[in-house]
Amino acid sequence: MSEAFPGRVPAPPPPPGAQRRAGFGCLLSAMLVLAVFAGLGFLGLAIVFVMGGGPPVPEGSVLVVGTEGDYPETLP
Repeated sequence: MSEAFPGRVPAPPPPPGAQRRAGFGCLLSAMLVLAVFAGLGFLGLAIVFVMGGGPPVPEGSVLVVGTEGDYPETLP
């Protein structure tokens, strides 16, 4: 085909597909691992919130907060 167009430079060959797929597979694997860890983290938080209540508080209890001293609205 280059004989029909003597001044034309042939196109370079396409890059091998295996290298591009390897990068995509690595990215996909990393995203899958991240999704699994995030899912396990959320599951762990849900279990802590459902099962790990706090100390029992008797009915009719009152919370007493000391109001002595200075309480600035911003940190120094």
